[in-house]
Amino acid sequence: MPAQPNPPAPSSGGLQYMQTQSQALKNSVGTEQNWGWSPGFDLLEHIPRGRLDGDLEEPVRVLVDSPGDVRHLMYTVSRVRRHTERPVEIYVQEGNLKHYARHVFFLVWFMERGVGDIGENDVAEFLELYGSSLLRDSAEGTMRRLGRRAANILRGGADKLAGYFDFETFAKMKEVDWVADQLDAWSNKNTSFNVDVQWDNRIRSDIGDRYDSKENIMDWDFNMGLLPYTPHVRWPEYKDWRTTGVAYDWERVNPRKGVKYTYTHPNKTLAMFINRKRDTGVYLGDVRCSPYANFGIDTEYPDLTVKQHDGSFKYSNGVLALHAVRALLYEYVTGKPWEYKEFKLAWDAPDYTQDQPRVEEPPPRPNVKFIFAGLDPERFHLLLNTKTAEPIKFDAMFLSCHAAQNFTEARKELLKPTGYLAIETVKYCVYMDAAQKAAFTTKVTELATSQGWSPCAPLQSRLHRNAPKWRLPFARTENPTLTEAQAKEKAKHESPWVLAFVNTTANPSPEWSG
Repeated sequence: MPAQPNPPAPSSGGLQYMQTQSQALKNSVGTEQNWGWSPGFDLLEHIPRGRLDGDLEEPVRVLVDSPGDVRHLMYTVSRVRRHTERPVEIYVQEGNLKHYARHVFFLVWFMERGVGDIGENDVAEFLELYGSSLLRDSAEGTMRRLGRRAANILRGGADKLAGYFDFETFAKMKEVDWVADQLDAWSNKNTSFNVDVQWDNRIRSDIGDRYDSKENIMDWDFNMGLLPYTPHVRWPEYKDWRTTGVAYDWERVNPRKGVKYTYTHPNKTLAMFINRKRDTGVYLGDVRCSPYANFGIDTEYPDLTVKQHDGSFKYSNGVLALHAVRALLYEYVTGKPWEYKEFKLAWDAPDYTQDQPRVEEPPPRPNVKFIFAGLDPERFHLLLNTKTAEPIKFDAMFLSCHAAQNFTEARKELLKPTGYLAIETVKYCVYMDAAQKAAFTTKVTELATSQGWSPCAPLQSRLHRNAPKWRLPFARTENPTLTEAQAKEKAKHESPWVLAFVNTTANPSPEWSG
């Protein structure tokens, strides 16, 4: 687990803060994730190209441990055809069964897309379901439909997407049944989830008797815990999400004159239905660390990083997320990278679109399988060594900050000597200060190096190549002299969101494909 913050001091009256570190962590971050804490990336892209060639029957295997959402899976599956013709197996290990329900749900949403289903409205629907507490009518209908479809796939029903998922090999049947029950609850219009009340209660529990000054508390978290690390989240976006749970209000992302977007239906994919009848949803998630880090923190399109006269960025996190998700959808469906065209806000150019050349006959979908490991990592490790004639080894491995402690000797043995390891940091976790974030990075590096792994600067640089560059506001020279405070701000901004390691003992001169 990431280093925990010191609990707030008790107040003299009113609603008291929780006192222990464990309780304070649960109070602020929640007992489960609904999204990760870092940008998504394509795991195959960073495997040297020569190692992706070879026997076309032998799959390329990658392991994603506790990602919290499907961002890495979406980046990887959409770009498989760039890298290899071999089959790809993506193994997913989670410590929370509800995560598996969201994984299957969003992968089904992503993989059922056709040529006509990759426009701006489709992206808006995805982002609503992914990160907002309330939904429009259309997204609510999609939630119920896909909940039924995903549950049917888990129970072995006939579906053209069923072959992409494997729960039987490693997960226990009672785990699969529990996940399917959650999906049933999402699809049932008679289940209830009073997310607006629960969200407000979480905020009250989090900030205690300072609730009447909640906007000031949120402003502090934004300006001290998030803005120094990324310029691509705006205060109005973050405040809306902290206050209501609505992360992607399209009236902020890409407003249109005379068009109103009404969000009234609870997003049941954020809830856990754990009562006996599975008819009442409970929100146990985060109210500080937003979903903005996953799709809108960095971008491949430099035109989206232009600044305004006051030094702020012209486009919001939602606009960057719109482009990121739409590019993934387009490439998954058509097999061709999305070509960036000038973006114009609908308010200024209501009839303007960024439509791509239509592909009349899309290519076959990528040869990918998602293999879900269940809850028990020790059982998973054992089965990896006994299910096949030869033990299963991975070409790449991602560990979230919540799973950094899982990089044990047993886990190390699962990674090929020529593979690479990527470990998420806590850079975008707003409830931790700069010293705690640096301590986490140092501890993770010590853990990896103690087991024979070495930091790989070229690979780490590749992983961060789309990160926004730090610029001193109103600087008149290319390399201005920085004050001590400015140097600290620059260090925060340039701190890594992921650490890259390779086994230099087995692979002394790693080369990473361009």
